[in-house]
Amino acid sequence: MSAVAEQRSGGAVVEQLRERIRQLQAAPRSYLAVLRTGMEAVDALLPSGGFPLGQAVELCGEAASGRTSLALSAVASAHKEARLCAWVDGPRELYAPAAAAQGVDLERLLLVRPKAPEQRVWAAVQLARSGAFACVVLDLTRGVGATGRPPRVGLAEARKLADAAERGGGLLLLLTSPE
Repeated sequence: MSAVAEQRSGGAVVEQLRERIRQLQAAPRSYLAVLRTGMEAVDALLPSGGFPLGQAVELCGEAASGRTSLALSAVASAHKEARLCAWVDGPRELYAPAAAAQGVDLERLLLVRPKAPEQRVWAAVQLARSGAFACVVLDLTRGVGATGRPPRVGLAEARKLADAAERGGGLLLLLTSPE
């Protein structure tokens, strides 16, 4: 395929995605100040009865601790309110049928799988800052960094993530492991 034809087909895909986002955003919605987790016991423990929008929240835990399930429940809750969500899948392990089984509307979920590990935080910042998504999940639980451990978010990156969540007005969930 020639470079021009490839560029045109890529442009058509981007335009189709933009049109689909416009359609989904035009759907009637109610005002949300918090995003409920969908788990009453967890919501009762949170100060405002759910995750506050406009904030970055870190869910840290070992493998099989429930952090991904909690994030999927929050995404499903946003979808019940006809909101869009995005998932930056660093380890490339999000299994769509399992997400759908937890109530995630795959039509309202943008799945981003950056090729380079250093693009994960950048992608999450751009998505959160856009204001188009009620919830953006950044999964940093796996993926080997230069040290042989999962990547850590530095102070400057953490500030960028928090600022993007505040400016965009959505929830940014950061999934990490304690290693």
